[in-house]
Formats: sequence, structure tokens, C-alpha cells
Amino acid sequence: MKSNTKKLDWVDGIKAFAIVAILLNHFVESFGEGPWFSSPSRNWPDFSVRMSTLFPTGANIGVQIIKFLGWLGDMGPGVFILLSGLTLTISALNKPLKPIGFYTKRLLRIYPLYITIHIIVLIVAKYWFKWDIHFFSGATLLSLAGLRFTDSLFYFLNPSWWFIWVIIQMYILFPFLLIFLKKNGVKQFLILTFLVTVSSRLIGIMGLFYHGNLFNWMTGIFGGTRLFEFTFGMYLGYLLFNNNLSFSKLLDSKLKLFLISLGIYVAGFICSWTYTGSLFSMMLISTGLSGLFYSLYKFCFRKNNAIQNSWIWIGRNSFSVFLLHQPFMEYVSPLLKGTTKAVALIAIILLSFIAGYIIEKVVGSIIKFVESNKQRISNFFNSRLYHIFILLMLTLAMAISFGVMLGFSKYNNLLKLLLFVLVACIALYRIIKKFDTSLFISRFFDAVLFISAVLFLITENWLSTYWCLILIASVFLFITYKFKYIVSVGITLILLVGGIYVTENYLRKNAPVEVLKWGEFPALQIDPETIFSLKPNKTTHLKYNNYDYYVKTNSMGFSSEEINLSEKADNEKRILIIGDAFSMPEGLDYESSYPYLLEQQLRRKYPNFKIKVINGGVTGYGPNEEYAQLKKYINIIKPDIVVNQFFVNEYDDINISKMTRQTSIGFFVDHSIMKRFFGNDQTPVHLNTFARHKLGIVNNSYNYNRCLLFFYEKDAHYYDDTVINKISNYFDNATKLCSENNARFIVMYVPGQIEVSKPKDIAHYPYSENLKDTTEYDFKRPQEIINNLCTIKRIGYINTTPYLRDYSDQPVYFPESWHWNITGHKAITEYLSNYFITNNLLK
Repeated sequence: MKSNTKKLDWVDGIKAFAIVAILLNHFVESFGEGPWFSSPSRNWPDFSVRMSTLFPTGANIGVQIIKFLGWLGDMGPGVFILLSGLTLTISALNKPLKPIGFYTKRLLRIYPLYITIHIIVLIVAKYWFKWDIHFFSGATLLSLAGLRFTDSLFYFLNPSWWFIWVIIQMYILFPFLLIFLKKNGVKQFLILTFLVTVSSRLIGIMGLFYHGNLFNWMTGIFGGTRLFEFTFGMYLGYLLFNNNLSFSKLLDSKLKLFLISLGIYVAGFICSWTYTGSLFSMMLISTGLSGLFYSLYKFCFRKNNAIQNSWIWIGRNSFSVFLLHQPFMEYVSPLLKGTTKAVALIAIILLSFIAGYIIEKVVGSIIKFVESNKQRISNFFNSRLYHIFILLMLTLAMAISFGVMLGFSKYNNLLKLLLFVLVACIALYRIIKKFDTSLFISRFFDAVLFISAVLFLITENWLSTYWCLILIASVFLFITYKFKYIVSVGITLILLVGGIYVTENYLRKNAPVEVLKWGEFPALQIDPETIFSLKPNKTTHLKYNNYDYYVKTNSMGFSSEEINLSEKADNEKRILIIGDAFSMPEGLDYESSYPYLLEQQLRRKYPNFKIKVINGGVTGYGPNEEYAQLKKYINIIKPDIVVNQFFVNEYDDINISKMTRQTSIGFFVDHSIMKRFFGNDQTPVHLNTFARHKLGIVNNSYNYNRCLLFFYEKDAHYYDDTVINKISNYFDNATKLCSENNARFIVMYVPGQIEVSKPKDIAHYPYSENLKDTTEYDFKRPQEIINNLCTIKRIGYINTTPYLRDYSDQPVYFPESWHWNITGHKAITEYLSNYFITNNLLK
């Protein structure tokens, strides 16, 4: 091969056109949605609709043209993909390609700048934009590494960064692609990569192996969909390197190249209108657009002058601007309108060039400093001082981990930061210095690196066990020290992971506790009308915390036997119970619940009536769900009486949105890979509880929250006028609905355990609080508010507090939780039965 390559300034000129097109696209789409052409999506409207919106509408033709050009700018990244293949090939053909050296050089080319800008955007988004971003979440760490292989990650934090993931995939393939090109020739190389690209795009359209966002797939979530754009660039680089005469003549004939490129681009643009055409559209568009930009560069810049140099400068700094600008535009866009918004967005673009240039220069200077001081840096990483630093960080991390286990969870973020530092420091040490693997410190550092890195990929509750994992690993390493490195470290990690796996599975089966999901989750389903409900016709064994019981539902999803409601006899009386876990009931089988016992009691009291008590109680239900349930079933059930079991936490539940409720239950937990596999981890919770118990540590915060004391604070926000009005409206709506269906509406207030039980009967009693301090707490306010509302609205009101408090057989609540035990359900049955008889409600 002949190698007489000169500096190709036109490459930077093409990049300048491409970045300007991309920036124009982001500018235009800040004022409205983009077009329907380009990469297809599964929610494409009919072809006629897509064609009717092909060109933007509006009164000003100038604005329409700018908007249309901005839409076309969405195709600009393909030019960068093609140019990447071109420049890499020219560079690689100049000397023998060593894959490891190539990967190292490429990583140093993109990662330092990308990571620096990523961190800057993270900090700005967290503290200025106030976005819900977590520095050490799995998504953030994967994004930091450029790994955007899922729909949720693809546009995470900064949509432009999808390009990094695509280009990483191309870099990984490049050495193998180049070998294939050199060994098999251009024809086979282009045919094979063309077929791979078309097949990959066809797989997405047909949904054969991928069922996620089609637009993401076609854009590059799988690099195969953009492969030919990269390999065609490699082909062009191959021609340039070998001074191909035909290609050189084409480049010199600017007009001819322009017309050919325009034809290719138009063909690609037309193909982008349909699913079939989109199999080929991006490769045609990127090729044609690159040729058009080359022609425009040659037409516009014929002399080496200041304007040309400025344009080339834009191209050379395109990468930093591409990485930096979009989050700032997204933040400003919804805050401003009209001309002010346009000026602000243009200012952001201009400042991005300046800031990007400065950041890239600083990063470049640091890299040069590192390269020129490799030996000094290597010596530092091998010094005792560096070892001591790592050990100090590790000691501090273990101490904080132990503190988290004892209840100081507020230090979770600090511990994550320390683990991040440990991973970075040990990884650098491992990369820069090839240390003696026979040394214990070497093996120990590798184990620490593995444990620290893995904890980034699992839930936060494992952070409390970090110190345990390190100590156990140290013991295993010490015992196996005489073995070879791979055996010692391998046995240590296998025993550690295996032990965790066995322990975790045992605890999940035999002693599960609620983590991330409600314990009742297996029995629940999303309901479009009532937000969530019990799964119908199912018997579910629920075992969690201190509970071990079965929930058996009928065809309506109610916790009871099947009930025939088709015909209502003249002597039939129906009582509908709506409420939450107290009624379902939580912790007990249905035969022990007050709805079942009440039905039996009333049948004995009124033998001439056919009495049915229908239990609509569902764990976690609040006023929003209860009214929706009542509205859905009242015409079917035709109750004579509706008893609304009202717990103290309804003052909070009435403000909970549908999405928040469903998320808290755990319906969307499995959408995250981390939470799907590690979201229900039991081992850390049990270890934390065991450690605190053995050390005699009382978790005052846990006891406070477990007793729901925040509902009884004097200044509690739960009783603001807004909340009371919502409760009042709920009562009005429920009363009206019942009245329209000839039913009597009754409210039964259920007190919190702390209102009724003695300290000895509450496992989590808050001894740290002075509950007799009337300036801090008011235990009568929740029931008095309901009493007043019911009195004003003439709603039947049952306050169970005095009866439960004075009941002869105590306790009436489970000591470990706030729900009624068997005794409590018997007490409520007696009280309700007497209430019905005394008030002659079943006349």
C-alpha cells in the first residue's frame, strides 16, 4: 500500500456542517415536535398523515424553511459515524493494527472528555436544574461508562449521548472489520456489512427479538442497525489511503459529486417515509449527506483564509459541543417563549462552543501531563503512601458501612462516594502497575475491587453489609493464601457469592420481610378503575414480616367465598364493607375477620333475614380507591348499608396519586434490572436487625414511624384545610352515591395502635417520646375531625376507639404491627353487631 496521506482539513469541514445541522435540529425541536420521517417508530400514524405533515406549516415561509432544515438536521449524526470509519481506517492502515493499543487509544480519545462533561452535566442537573438524578445509581454509572443498551438508558440525562454507545460498538468491531476488509476484499466486505445492517433493521421492524422502542433500535441501541454507515466510511478511507484514481477524480469534480450525493440523499429521504424503505434509508442519507457537505465545503471555502479556519475550528470542536449543549437547551426551553427563548438557545449554543473548547483543552493538558510523567505516576501507584491511602479509604468505608447497619442510613451517599473512590483507585493501580499477584495485598485489593464494584449494581440495603463482606473475603484469602492467585481469589469470590445466594434464597423462602414491594404484592393487580385490586379467583399464600396467612378471593376480587348477587330476596339484607387491610384482613384468614364474623353474628340475631356481608376491603385502600370501588360495584351488589372502615392514615392516602400508589406497591420495580434481581434482598435486613438487637440499639426513628406518631403531632400537615376539604368531598360523593342506590352510608373510625394499646403490647413502642405532652401530640384530633364531618353531614359515625381500648381481652392489635389480631376482629364484631341492633338498622 502507498501511504502519502496529508492532513484532510475537509473532514473537519464536513464535521462543521454536521454539527451545525444537529444544533439546528435541537433548536427547532425545542419549539415543537419533530417530523414523522427519519427512523421509524411503532406509533407512526397512517402514511397519509405522515405525508400531510412532511413540510412544516405556518404563515412565514422563512420560518417554515428553517424548521424543515432543522428537521433534516436530525440525520447529522450519521455523518459522524461515516467519518469515524473513514478516519480510523486511514490511521490504521498507516501501521500494523494492534487491537489492545487501538482500544486504549480510542478510549483515551473519547472517554476523558466524555466523562468530564458527563460529571459536569450531572452536577449542574442535580444542583441547578433540580432534576431527579442520583450520582451513584446504576443508570448513572452505566451512562458514565457510555453503556446505553436499554430504552431507559438510551437517552438518559442527555439524549445526545446515545451516540457514544453507538460509536463504542463500532470501535469494538473495527479491528475485526479491518482484518476482514484486508483479507476478503472490498466487495465481500461491503456486501456482508450491508446484509447485516438490513437484517438488523428488519429484525427491529418485525419485532423478532426486540420488543422495545423501535426508534431507539433503528437509531443505534444495537449497532448493527448503523453498521453500513460506518463500514462505508471505512471503504472510503481504504480508497483514499490507496490513492484510488476514480475516487480522487470524483472528489475533484465538485459538481458531479454534489449531484450524485444529492440523488443518494433524496433516495434515502424518500425511503425514510416507509417501514420498508427505512431498511436502507439511513445508509443512503448518511452517504449522501456526507457527499453534499464535502461539496459545499469545497464550493464555499476555496482559499485558506480566516473564515475557512473558523469553519474548520467548529468541526474540530464538534465533539465537545455535541456532548455539552443539549441538557442546557432542555432546561431553558420550557421556561421561556418566543424571541427570548430563541435568543437564549442561540446563546447556549455559542457558549457551548466556548466551554467545550476550554474543557477539551484542559482535559488534553491533563492527558499530556500524565503521558509525560508515566514513570513518576507508576512509582506513586506502587508506593506505600498509595497503599496506605487505599487502606484508609477502605477502613473509613467499612466504619460507615457498620454505622449504616446500626441505623445511620443518612451516610449512604457518603459510603457510595467512598466505594466509587476505592474502585477508581484500585482500578488505576491495577491498570498502571502490574503488581505481584503472590502478595496478599494484591489479592486483597482485587477482592475489594470486585466487592466494591458489585455493590454499585445492587440495592442500597446491601451497603450496610459491606464491612462484613470485606472481613469474610479477608478470612477466605488468608486461608487460601498458599494456593495460586487464581485459585485463592476464585475460591474466595465463589464462596462469598455462593454463601450469599444460599442465605438469600433461604431467607426469601422462610423469613421474608417487605423490601421495595408490599408483602401483599403477589395478591394484587393494577386495576384501570380502582387503581389496584385483589386478583380474582385466586388463593395466595402471603408470608412476610410477622404475617403468614392466605388470601382467597372470589370472581369479583373480594376476599370471601363466592357470593350469588344475581337476585335479591325481599328478606335479604346486604352490608358492603369498604376499607383497607383491617377489613381484608391483613395477617389473618378471612374466617377470622370481622366481616365474616359479623355476618354469622347477625344471622343468629336475625334468623328471619337473609343477611350477606360483602367484604370489599383491600389492603392499602384509601378514599380514592374506596370511592372508585363503590362506584364500580354498588349497582351490582345493591347494598342496604355501606360501612366505610376509615383508618387514621386516610388523611395521607387521599393525597396519593395513582402512579405513586402503584409504584409504592411495587408494580414497576421489575422494570429495572437491578431491582428485578436484587430488589427483594433479605440478607441485609436480617443482618441489620440482628446486629442492632445484639448491641441493644433502639431505632427511635423506626419506632416513631411504626406507631404513626406523625399523624398525632400538633402541627401535622395532614389536617390542613385542603386535606379536610378533600375528605369532606369524599364523604359527600359517597353519601350521594349511596343515597341514589337506596343505601345507608356509615363511617367507622379505626384508631391507630398507639391510641388503644398499652406500651407492653406494642413491640415498637416509642419510649423516647413523651406521649403525654399535649403541646406536642393530640391523639383525639383525627377522630374528632371525622366525627364533626359526619355530624354536619348527618352520616352515621362509629368510633371504635373507646371500645377497643377498654376491651377485656388485650391486646387487640398485633404487637409487631398496626393491624387487628383475632381478638381485635372479635371485639369489632361485637361492637358492630350491637350497633346494628341498638340502632335497628336491619328493620
